[in-house]
Amino acid sequence: MASVGTRMASAGRRFLFAVELFGKRELANHAAAGAYAFLLSATPAFLVLLAVSSWFLRGSDAATGVLKSVLGDILGTHTLEGIARAYLSRPLTGFAAVFGIVNLVWAARLLVASIQRGLRTVWADAGPVRPVRESLLTFVVELGLLFSVIALLAASQAARIVLDSIRDPAARGTLRDVYRAATGAAPHAALFLFAFGTYRTVPPVRPRHVHCLAGAALCASSYAVLRALLGSIRNIARYDLLYGVLGNLILGLINVYLFFSLYFFFAGFVYVLDSFDALLLGRYLHRKRPRAAEATPASSLEARLPYRLLRRFGRDYPEGAEIFRAGEEGTEVFLLREGEVGIFQTPAGGGQPVRVSTARPGEFFGEMAYLLGDRRTATTVALSPVSVLALPVRLFERFLDVDARASRRLVKLLSALTR
Repeated sequence: MASVGTRMASAGRRFLFAVELFGKRELANHAAAGAYAFLLSATPAFLVLLAVSSWFLRGSDAATGVLKSVLGDILGTHTLEGIARAYLSRPLTGFAAVFGIVNLVWAARLLVASIQRGLRTVWADAGPVRPVRESLLTFVVELGLLFSVIALLAASQAARIVLDSIRDPAARGTLRDVYRAATGAAPHAALFLFAFGTYRTVPPVRPRHVHCLAGAALCASSYAVLRALLGSIRNIARYDLLYGVLGNLILGLINVYLFFSLYFFFAGFVYVLDSFDALLLGRYLHRKRPRAAEATPASSLEARLPYRLLRRFGRDYPEGAEIFRAGEEGTEVFLLREGEVGIFQTPAGGGQPVRVSTARPGEFFGEMAYLLGDRRTATTVALSPVSVLALPVRLFERFLDVDARASRRLVKLLSALTR
């Protein structure tokens, strides 16, 4: 039970970090920008769909049914028979199709750029922007989105043609059920793949696969649940009465904004999963500590240490023990939790090592080997029983990325060394 409780507390803390990140970096604004760009791209995509339908499926009942269902989602519950047949009575001109494709390319570029800006905001501490990589990535993602849209439209139309060509009623009914199930699951699968692909490729530092999978799955499933809840409580007739043909457009805008809000929230969740230990370490170090006169065992530095960090990186040394010796290889950076550690260096002329400084609780030591990329430059000895966190290089570097204060301290130390 304790293990389950610990895991639940850890999961809850991850979500709290993600909620904090969503508000702190104003990701709701990026969600609005993504929704706006998506809606801009929907109009030219619809125009391309009309052109394809009017060229290849002119006059067919299947094409009329498809167009009516699409228009019904956009224009509401009004009579669409005349509208659908008007569009399919003769093919649209090539100019209309070219105009739609050009606008689709432009709108898709706007959509990709808004996604890039949002994810760059989430990973704001991951390093400088690389313009060449960003431009190439925009082009690749744009092509992928356009190809996916065209492939889905083509597959849907081809499936309908195959269904209409089947003469056996029983077989047609079975395949129609399969088709409906597939078309019902396809949007959610597409959203999952979209989220996973962008989470994995767009950030300047690639998150782990498992974290991207978790974030994309939570995004797609949360959107499916919330959209179903929204659909169960909304009143289509009332929206049509109040807004006319704009009723479903308004509901569509709500759905799109809901998706992009979830998309950027779970992008932040992926970031938290990838940087969780570093975020925990920063939060632990910057909590307000009680004054010595007010300190109690329950309020000590040790009592506030997250169990995850203690279990993974905690070490204890008795009084007089050497933690590391000058000349040894090693790049771990140590954070002192309890006790005192003496830092000794041998004078240039030789002789007995001299204590040059003392590390106290809440301070780092051993970072010189990391900074210089060389062997240990000093010997450290426990002056009392001590407890430390032995941080691997990757975690320490991530901690410096997410914690500006620690990074500035290290820059000052490095500047002092190079004078």
